[in-house]
Amino acid sequence: MKTSNKLLWVVLVVPFLMVLATLVFLRISFEKSPWKEGGKPDFGEKVSKVYDIKNFNRLVVMGPWNIQLDRGDEFKVEVGAQEKILNNLVSVKRTGSVLTLSYPSTYPGSNEADPMAAVIVLPSVSEVEIVGSCRVALKGFTAERLHITSKGAVRMSATDSKITNLEMEAEGNTQLDFSKAPVVNAKVNYTGTYTISLLLDRGRLSGVLGGTGTLFYAGEADISEMKRLSSMTRIVHRPELVIGKIF
Repeated sequence: MKTSNKLLWVVLVVPFLMVLATLVFLRISFEKSPWKEGGKPDFGEKVSKVYDIKNFNRLVVMGPWNIQLDRGDEFKVEVGAQEKILNNLVSVKRTGSVLTLSYPSTYPGSNEADPMAAVIVLPSVSEVEIVGSCRVALKGFTAERLHITSKGAVRMSATDSKITNLEMEAEGNTQLDFSKAPVVNAKVNYTGTYTISLLLDRGRLSGVLGGTGTLFYAGEADISEMKRLSSMTRIVHRPELVIGKIF
């Protein structure tokens, strides 16, 4: 083959091979991506995973989650999600006494994915911190102190529980239902929009309410230290408090 023919073959064939290799690479990348035809993410079928994590009593949650928090003698952490999210994006880890569940809600398509689901069993809980859009249901706890902080759209309830000292701080859109979990002393600092329902057991209700919302309470309590920052906030005593099920 003449040198000129060889050069012509190289000029014609090499770009073709490069284009072919690029197409193959893009095809492989596309198959690994959650994005499919029509611009909709396909995160796969839902799966669950049990994590061997123990020795924690504080919880940090970031992102869109539905969480069941149960009291039990043995630790258990089980997370359910669409397969590709669970395998690639969900983070579950313990640092000291803190269990952290996180999912980057800014990930493309995350708004079209179902919220992560978790069932967490532990002997006791002292702190819950929530950032993002989240629902948390507590069941079966007797605690001397429980501290709750939240930022975002948060729905939280408690049943079959009794808390001696409850401290709550929240920003955003919050619904908190402790109408089926007696609380002796509650300190509430809320801004944003909210509905709070508490069952108080002859203790003290204190704190500051800003933003727009209503705090309903049943039972007896000293509320002299409870402050309202605007006329858009209300504190309402209802002897028979039935707010309804949030979840």
